[in-house]
Amino acid sequence: MSGKLTRRFLCLVICAISGTSLTANAQFRPPEPQVVYPPQLLADLAALRDAALTSDYAYRQAAHLSENIGPRMGGSPQAEAAAQYVAEQMRQVGLDVHLEEVRLPRWVRGVETAELVQYPGQWNHPEGCAHYLEWKQRDSPKRDDGRGCRRQQHG
Repeated sequence: MSGKLTRRFLCLVICAISGTSLTANAQFRPPEPQVVYPPQLLADLAALRDAALTSDYAYRQAAHLSENIGPRMGGSPQAEAAAQYVAEQMRQVGLDVHLEEVRLPRWVRGVETAELVQYPGQWNHPEGCAHYLEWKQRDSPKRDDGRGCRRQQHG
């Protein structure tokens, strides 16, 4: 019986010491520094926010980029035109802008075509021709396998 009391007492002492050390650390933690912003900065930020929310400038710029310059895949002439346009717009509002040359690995698009040759519910030929979708080069020859099935060879 005295062993159980000793264990309980020991657990109680450990819990009390742990709780005391945790509250002691919490009490002696230095306070977080208060950040005070100048009133003029707060007023400027509020004016900027209000102007951004009421102006359609960003929408007009996005419309110009998409309607006049077009898709801008990295390294394309459209991407270069978009960069020049945005730089010029930033210069017009008084910013000091310079563009830096960057090496951009890119995918060079070739001529790819696809042909749908099988679909759900399609009538199957009695000869049992295998139909499939295959990527090919535009000028690759088509070959008839003798059963009326056209196969496209890889180019």
